[in-house]
Amino acid sequence: MKKIIVFIFTFIFLFTSLSGCKNPAEEKDANTEFTLKVGTYNIERGNEINWDFTPIAEDIIKFDLDLVGFQEVDECTIDLDRRSPMRELAEMTGLRYYHFTNVTAWHPGYLGNCFISRYPIVSVEDFMFDTGDNYYKRGYCHAVLNVNGNLVHYYNTHLTHDDKDMMMEQEDILREVSKDHPRYILTADWNDWFFNFCKVFNDSTIVNTPETTYLTYAGAKKDDGSFSGKSPIDNIIASNNATILNAGVYNTVYHSDHFLLYCTLHFSKI
Repeated sequence: MKKIIVFIFTFIFLFTSLSGCKNPAEEKDANTEFTLKVGTYNIERGNEINWDFTPIAEDIIKFDLDLVGFQEVDECTIDLDRRSPMRELAEMTGLRYYHFTNVTAWHPGYLGNCFISRYPIVSVEDFMFDTGDNYYKRGYCHAVLNVNGNLVHYYNTHLTHDDKDMMMEQEDILREVSKDHPRYILTADWNDWFFNFCKVFNDSTIVNTPETTYLTYAGAKKDDGSFSGKSPIDNIIASNNATILNAGVYNTVYHSDHFLLYCTLHFSKI
């Protein structure tokens, strides 16, 4: 049995904008068809944009996204003069519901993942993967969103990059915890350039596949304008009652060492 450690923040309301923190089991599902525009974006702490998050917000607005999962996000660090990029992005984009998952203390402050949403958060919980002695800890959030009365289970994470076996185990955990939900979406920097997630989530709707191969990791920008390396390590995965209407990678701007991956998902009735 793989180990999952739950942690609860005493300061959850600093990091979360909730619609009431209800029990999803008590929420009635409208069970209607709907469309959702989703993105995933490793923003590299804002290093490439000198911690001015306006360009990131403009990327989100350009594609009129409803839900965006971010990885490598600072929160209240000295580098940011204790600012909150998550709340700044929520304000600039109008996606006013948000949550930050703290995975690592960061001289001082926090480093982790976050998401912003157009739709209310019914509930949210954070989990830590067992990464042993690895300094850079890894975790994920599980939120339930209310999309016009339809309940969507949502996960956002950033998997281990320097241990292939550990990364694959984390994928297995995500599959196990999400598989029984009637509707789900996962956004992540998977650090999986060999498409193992296609095997793990073989009955799911997957945006980045060997057939599509959206090269979302750019690496460092060279003097000639090219990049040190590209790979398809970021992905959006959804339950199989979702159909991909369109998808793409926004690779004409360099606001991070990753590019924004986006898609439009149409969910059928369950």
